[in-house]
Amino acid sequence: MAFARFATASLGATAFSQLVLATLYWIGGTNAVTASTVAFLAGAVPHFLVIRRWAWDRHGHLRWDAVVYTVVTLTAGALVILATTIAERQFAPMIDGRGLRTIVVVAAYVASAVPVFVLKFLVLDKVFRQANDAASSTRVRAPKPEAPGTTSS
Repeated sequence: MAFARFATASLGATAFSQLVLATLYWIGGTNAVTASTVAFLAGAVPHFLVIRRWAWDRHGHLRWDAVVYTVVTLTAGALVILATTIAERQFAPMIDGRGLRTIVVVAAYVASAVPVFVLKFLVLDKVFRQANDAASSTRVRAPKPEAPGTTSS
């Protein structure tokens, strides 16, 4: 269940990131590093807020969750940004139009995001699930009241 919700939230965040990336790179004329960095961060913030509650039903511990998510996301983001930068440097000299270059950069972003997505889920699932398990095992549960016995007269 967590994986399906994580995947759904990730698709939405990726779609938004792609829109930001294409807009900044093609229309804004920025380079791949700047466009993919801004795009990745633009998708990461709403993604965190959605997955935290929806995929793992996390309540409280916002700072800890934000730190874990930030470390995992920045690592993942660095890999995606590196891939888009390499694609731009390798293919840009061979492509004349900015529109076609944008397609190449966006394709590199998506291609690199797939394995990063899987790794990111595995790490976050392990950390958030363990935190949820630890929190539920330390909760004090009140004993169930026993129903009064019935007597026959």
